[in-house]
Amino acid sequence: MRILIDIGHPSQLNFLKIPIQFLNTSNDLFVTYLNRGILGDIVKKELNNINIKELGKHNYSIFSIIWNANICKFFQFIKFIYKNKIQIGINGGVPMGIAMRIMRRKYIQFNDDYERGMIILLEKILANKLYLFPSTIPLNSRKNIFLVNSLKEWAYLSPKYFSPNIRVLDEYNIKPGQYIFVREVSTRTINYLCQKEGVISVYQNALTSTNLTILLSLENKEDREKYPNEWILLNEPVNDIHSLMYFSKCVISSGDSMAREGAMLGVISIYCGSRDMLANSFLIPISNFKWAKNYDEFITAIQSEHVYEQEVVRNNIYKEWVDVNELVINSIL
Repeated sequence: MRILIDIGHPSQLNFLKIPIQFLNTSNDLFVTYLNRGILGDIVKKELNNINIKELGKHNYSIFSIIWNANICKFFQFIKFIYKNKIQIGINGGVPMGIAMRIMRRKYIQFNDDYERGMIILLEKILANKLYLFPSTIPLNSRKNIFLVNSLKEWAYLSPKYFSPNIRVLDEYNIKPGQYIFVREVSTRTINYLCQKEGVISVYQNALTSTNLTILLSLENKEDREKYPNEWILLNEPVNDIHSLMYFSKCVISSGDSMAREGAMLGVISIYCGSRDMLANSFLIPISNFKWAKNYDEFITAIQSEHVYEQEVVRNNIYKEWVDVNELVINSIL
């Protein structure tokens, strides 16, 4: 089979990395990625044995999102699909969906952003198969729509596929449970346009008062001066970032994906963003996931203890959720 998989941001790469490696062994596989921040560097590092190509770009402006990352990318998809005789497309969103529909090729989409109603509606129309995470979405399965009892991040965080490596802590001279992992996302993307910039910078005094080391993953490095100098700035792509998260005292993130990752790794995970998502709510009853919507809620969350032990969380999820990688691979084959 001639398969095209598109990557729009790092969490999509993590989600599809294992299926990509598996499918590459017995298919003609092509991976395209959006020229956005350091995504290209991460893709090249993680998929160095795969046929990859940059397709589309995004410079964090509204115009670029609409024109470059969607309209122009649609026409680039048309050209790429025709030139490479693609038979099935995976995860390219609406631009790929329209291109594949026009060219009468198969198209499969995986989505955990149910709240983006217009996008979901278009994907329902365009996709031969649309897989929605999690299974609590208030929508009945249809012929081409499937609700998944899992979350996309579980594809690479399940104990079946991820084992934490404590040696990664040596690079930062830190010890397990003696530091906080902080992730601040850029608000110059579609998902976070309505979110205040530098959400976590408002909480820096509360974090510094914990007397714990702070590791800072900052998507927009231009904002470095907004955060204390003693915070350790991570230089992406980070070697084994999920092990750094696993051994932390807690994970704090203004982005939803990394907040969910922290929860699936079993640690206290505090989401400071503004997006009200079913994918987040899915985790609250079974993990240490917390949503801090204001300063008081943040203080309460940062002072809290584990409700569930770390490996209890992970083992319980492992027993209940589907194997996401098997789901992706089987849906394609």
